[in-house]
Amino acid sequence: MFLECTGTVHVPKTTDNEIVFPFAPLSLKFKINKKDFEHAKPRFEEPQILAGIEKIQRACNNFSEMKTYRFAFFFSLGVTCFFTLIALLFVNKGTRHSSEEDSDIALLKLINRWFMAAFGLEIIAFFQNTLVTIILACKVRRMRQIYEERVYKVTTEMNEELKSSDIRWKLGKCLRWIEISLDYKKKDLMMHQRKDASLINVLEA
Repeated sequence: MFLECTGTVHVPKTTDNEIVFPFAPLSLKFKINKKDFEHAKPRFEEPQILAGIEKIQRACNNFSEMKTYRFAFFFSLGVTCFFTLIALLFVNKGTRHSSEEDSDIALLKLINRWFMAAFGLEIIAFFQNTLVTIILACKVRRMRQIYEERVYKVTTEMNEELKSSDIRWKLGKCLRWIEISLDYKKKDLMMHQRKDASLINVLEA
């Protein structure tokens, strides 16, 4: 999710048995490809799917907190770029100033006030951007955990309504996606059989 470094998370693709909705970190919402809805017909129709996704995103307040953090991050980045631009102008001014004196000594030792001001601005820009990024990363990590709890609660409620069917809403790792499992009982059975087969192979060996 936005600004979080949790390593590479493989987002699965939509198949005949699972419809996957990846989370878009820039638009901060789940991507919807209505062509994938064909896999769910006639048991699960488009209005039901869209209503479910809307309910999930509404439970997360449409990721408004993340949008605020994103704005703060890009604003901080803009401030850093602005400070860097001013620093470059100071360096240019300092170079012209030093050319009137002993340019080599002034440039190498950075003794005039323009170079010192540029250096000071770059230090401020670096620490400002680093501090803001660290704070936002911590807030985003915490917010993602809150979102996961909310989504889990909502999907549990929706799955209760689908109790009689083989359809289930599922939460992806780190909220990188949500999915609709169209035949979860069959999938769970196959996984259980594979585990049993592995155990039998070990015992036979």
